[in-house]
Amino acid sequence: RFVFSAQDANTGFAKQDTGGIYRTVNLQTQPPVWTNIWVPSTPTMRGIAISPADANFLYVILKDKSIYKTVNALAAVPVFTAMTPAPLPVSATNSSGGFAVLKNGIVYMFSDGYVFRSADEGATWTPVGSGSVTTTLNTQAPIISLITDTTHENLESLYALTMRGVYYKDNTMTDWIYFEDNNLPSIARYTDMDIFYDASNLNNSLLRVSTYGRGTWESPLANNVMVNQLPLVSITAPFDGQGFNTGSNIALQANATDPDGFITKV
Repeated sequence: RFVFSAQDANTGFAKQDTGGIYRTVNLQTQPPVWTNIWVPSTPTMRGIAISPADANFLYVILKDKSIYKTVNALAAVPVFTAMTPAPLPVSATNSSGGFAVLKNGIVYMFSDGYVFRSADEGATWTPVGSGSVTTTLNTQAPIISLITDTTHENLESLYALTMRGVYYKDNTMTDWIYFEDNNLPSIARYTDMDIFYDASNLNNSLLRVSTYGRGTWESPLANNVMVNQLPLVSITAPFDGQGFNTGSNIALQANATDPDGFITKV
């Protein structure tokens, strides 16, 4: 697993399950140089995340549910501090784990099928969700991935992926909901997901989900407000100020584009 700095395209971190954490500060160089910066005493790591606001903040969750944080990941020798471990599952180990970190410092963490929220950078964890769908998520196949929609950070929009489905929750909701209704296949083995952010129109951003044997699917984000963008038309001929004799045939040419659709007739 790799995570990258939002401020510096040359800075990134890599997690090896039993080899520790590696850092590069020359990612654009071929080949980049990777340096081992930390090996935990319990070496099997489940997940790693970086703060989108500051690449010095890294979070790591291990197989024994322990959680570590560093606030100086770019230092020569970063210091990793033990935080409050994942409260669940009740077993001594988990089979999956990871994080979703918001710019405002809120951290979401998953361990197996359980999701927790921390408003104090991992010092304490609060369970996320209650209700029938939350119970299904807790007891279903472990969560594979947890991501946040940064275009709706005030809502703390969350997507959780298991092999069986996609779940959604934000801070206006008590229970999680199933997200398959939004153009995603109801019967598939899911493998990963990410968000494509459309820089020209964030309301056109998409959740993209990969499956085993059924291709890659995409869906509008849960809180997108789809606003139709007007077509753009420009006359290319005749050019401005061009003269014509009386009775001449005048050929008109134009270019037309539609940022969020198709042109069928001008």
